Amino acid sequence: MMRLLLDRGRPTVVVHGPRRFGKSSFLRQLPRLLPIDVVYAFESAQNSAFRESDRGFCFGLARALYRDSQAAGLALAAPERRDFREEPFGALDDYLDQLEQQLGERSLLLALDEFELIGQALETGSLSLRVLDHLRYMIQHRSRLALIFGGLNTLAELGPNWTNYFINVQPLEMLYLTPQAARDLLENPDPQFNLRYEASVVEEILCLTRCQPYLLQAMGAAMVNLANRAKWQTFPLAQLSAASDEALQAGAIYFQELWNNYTGTNADEVRAGRAILRALAAGQPPPEPADASEHNHQQQALARLLRYHLVERSNGGYQIEIPLVAQWVRERAVD
Repeated sequence: MMRLLLDRGRPTVVVHGPRRFGKSSFLRQLPRLLPIDVVYAFESAQNSAFRESDRGFCFGLARALYRDSQAAGLALAAPERRDFREEPFGALDDYLDQLEQQLGERSLLLALDEFELIGQALETGSLSLRVLDHLRYMIQHRSRLALIFGGLNTLAELGPNWTNYFINVQPLEMLYLTPQAARDLLENPDPQFNLRYEASVVEEILCLTRCQPYLLQAMGAAMVNLANRAKWQTFPLAQLSAASDEALQAGAIYFQELWNNYTGTNADEVRAGRAILRALAAGQPPPEPADASEHNHQQQALARLLRYHLVERSNGGYQIEIPLVAQWVRERAVD
């Protein structure tokens, strides 16, 4: 990934994947991994002011450039909101000119997180297509600027507006941690961490969570809480079930979001997607559809479950990817 980000060809990189898989954390931590000749700026489209108008977008981008350029030792003047009222894109260009004058031999990497929210603002008309026009213009005409998007989707999934504007694109899907990285997260999350685990506890957690970052952290927090209450120095294997119960409760919002938003795009698909998950969680194949219409809904739901890594193909059939998600479906899912 780092080789791609630092490629001299300056491809537009799209870091995509399901929620809670560490995309935003990666983008926020990226400056620690970059060489000193790269100035890094970050903005999230979760900031509603950033996507409420073209003026808000341009001013928000300038503010992000100002904020993060200070950390890189550049002495830019703070952008003034009034300068962006009449010609926001021209004002943004002027600000980038000032920044480039101070870059010297350095390059600029600009990250836009949650970029699918920009797509939604384009659909509602809050933002105009001039936003995409200008981003493309910036990439094409500023030789030291590269762009990285972070979000749920690929550009192709957001439609032709995006794929037509950004040609030299490299998608990177961010999914599970490696087993070694997951082990390090559990065993050495902090220099002061002194909880130890009985044999097989860590291996069981890696299997239960499939090294999914958020669920690893949820299980780790649950074990720490249980150990603190019981004053254990070593976490016992016999208490792993209690830890998973606590993690399921603490992660209720995450699991409910999977159940509500990733099982389908309409009521019929959601119903079909939930039925698939219930069957798989019980060790059964997906239910047989009653008619052609139900078959279509089931296929659409299954495609979505596969796309967002709730379900995977296995031995000629399907299974839920993460055992802890399957446990939540069995024990806590409510239609």
